[in-house]
Amino acid sequence: LAIAEDRYLDAIAEFREADRLPDGPLDWCSICADPNIGYAFDRANMPDSAIAAFEHFVNTPHLSRPFIDAMNLPWILRRLGQLYEARGDGIKAAAYYRQFIDLWKNADAELQTQVTEVRDRLKRLADAERRKG
Repeated sequence: LAIAEDRYLDAIAEFREADRLPDGPLDWCSICADPNIGYAFDRANMPDSAIAAFEHFVNTPHLSRPFIDAMNLPWILRRLGQLYEARGDGIKAAAYYRQFIDLWKNADAELQTQVTEVRDRLKRLADAERRKG
């Protein structure tokens, strides 16, 4: 509800609160709240915090990866690429774009437009790097 009402900082606090009990973590999943928290930071126009939450999600080993990645990894990889690209960090943007492309290279036909768009972004980044160097 807080996100729907554009109260992103409230949403972040609520996601964090929902992920813990008075005596410690809610459960064994140390990454399960990261997608929602990162999304709320992103919507709040706090890209550094969004990147931190998304990076934690992507880079933390976890047993529940197959389930939670299926729902979140593609859009998070793509968004990390966009956030790093907006920041001017072409190297990190390209790395996340490549991971997204590799993950979805054989996706259903209706998803291939997203893969094509990310490939185009990757090409523009490579062209910009060539012009620089």
